[in-house]
Amino acid sequence: AASAITQSSFNLAWSAVSGASSYKVSEASAKFAEVSVSSNSKSITGLNPSTAFSVRVKACNSAGVCSANSPNVAVSTSAAPIPVPAVP
Repeated sequence: AASAITQSSFNLAWSAVSGASSYKVSEASAKFAEVSVSSNSKSITGLNPSTAFSVRVKACNSAGVCSANSPNVAVSTSAAPIPVPAVP
C-alpha cells in the first residue's frame, strides 16, 4: 500500500514473502527505474507532481530467481501548490 504521498514522493509497503532475500519495485510504464531493496518497504522520490503511477513488486531469492510481478497498485502524486501572486 502507498502512504505519505507528496508532490514528489510516496512510500510503498507490502507483505513480506517467506524465502525472499530482496524485492524489486518497478513502474509499469517505466516512469522510474526499477529499484532493488532488502526490506518490504521503499520510499520512491524525485517524482513529478500530479502524476499517476502503476507500481508493482516482485520477490527474489538469494539465487536471484524472482517471482512474477504483484498486481499493480495505483498511486498519484499530489498537485504542486499554486503560487501566490505578488501584489505590487
